[in-house]
Amino acid sequence: MSRRDEFIEKALLAHREYEEATFDLRKLMRSNTTYGPEWDVANARQRAALEVWSTLLRQYSDIHG
Repeated sequence: MSRRDEFIEKALLAHREYEEATFDLRKLMRSNTTYGPEWDVANARQRAALEVWSTLLRQYSDIHG
């Protein structure tokens, strides 16, 4: 597998996790639940996905240019 393929695979996984966490946060907002354990978990998932994304951009900076 090429580095570009690796990047794309990992980026798609991070994007999917971000989207799922965002969906969960929006669902919680619609039900006026913006605090508590469910909110904390979804928020942590979203932030972790963003961290993975930013790490990928640094790890694979050689293929973007």
